Amino acid sequence: MATVKIVVHDIAVVSQVPNPTTVYQGGIVTIAVTVRNEGTETGSLTLRVYYYGDLECCVGQEVVDLLPGESRTLYFEWYTANIPPGTYYIDARALPVEGELDTDDNACTSLAAVTVRAAPIVGGTVQIEKPAILYQTLLVALALAFTAIIAVGVVTRAKNSVRAR
Repeated sequence: MATVKIVVHDIAVVSQVPNPTTVYQGGIVTIAVTVRNEGTETGSLTLRVYYYGDLECCVGQEVVDLLPGESRTLYFEWYTANIPPGTYYIDARALPVEGELDTDDNACTSLAAVTVRAAPIVGGTVQIEKPAILYQTLLVALALAFTAIIAVGVVTRAKNSVRAR
């Protein structure tokens, strides 16, 4: 009697969790992606993690071997230094393995958003938009200060001359 072995190749992306979900430009977001081999054979899968919003790009890619029924969490680091401020959505996808028929679960369906905020300004320079107005204001302030000094000097001299008499 012949034995028939049914071979199933099926990889699933179970979850994607970014941490933190709000970051300043230049910060790092760690994205934890859990994958599972739902097939009957050991499978080598390629996992890619993307972000999309104002820009779309691949955060990273990793190849991993999983035994039947095995789950594993993989970690990706997204460096946000050159990312414009905005809200970005994380998308983890496993490329189909050879012979895989069920590819509906190769992408995580849970919505995972990350907000990138503008980096705070540290140090830097101050630009004066209208230096002529600043110059005029400075001259007026100096003129008032000198007038006050002269007025105090005149009053003081007048008091001293009255006392001297």
